[in-house]
Amino acid sequence: MNYENKNDGFRARLEELIGDEKPFPWATRVGLSPGVFNRMWNEGIIPKGEHLVLIAEKTGCSLDWLVLGKGSRTPGPSAVASEYKPVPQIQPGIDGGVTLQVYVTGGAGDPRELIPSEPIEEIIIPKTFYNPSIVPVKVEGRSMEKTLKDGAVVGVDLADRRIV
Repeated sequence: MNYENKNDGFRARLEELIGDEKPFPWATRVGLSPGVFNRMWNEGIIPKGEHLVLIAEKTGCSLDWLVLGKGSRTPGPSAVASEYKPVPQIQPGIDGGVTLQVYVTGGAGDPRELIPSEPIEEIIIPKTFYNPSIVPVKVEGRSMEKTLKDGAVVGVDLADRRIV
């Protein structure tokens, strides 16, 4: 089945992004095909995720704002980014290592605030893997079991604004 979503608010947010430019040249500049943009602009259809991501990347707008009209037009720093300050400790060893404290868990299901309080565990990573913008997050749940196991620790790069 092909489900199409029409949303007048989406069109208004597009108009805000386009500003004083002519709509179709704007779409070409952003990288949208005329057919895709025509369905968005003239028919009011919310495009596929890949086109939404393209618009967000090219304009710097928040996906939540673009699709839902929620939050700020420009994405701000996340709660974790503003409050999480990793304090690495260099560990002695053959190659050395960096000790990081894990403060938050992440998983599928109900959204949750990722605001750190007390560390939930400590990990040691090779010094060459350390990047101050990467936050260790403990995986909770089995929804991505073949890729990420329940209890694994993954790094989330707060400086990377791309959606992959």
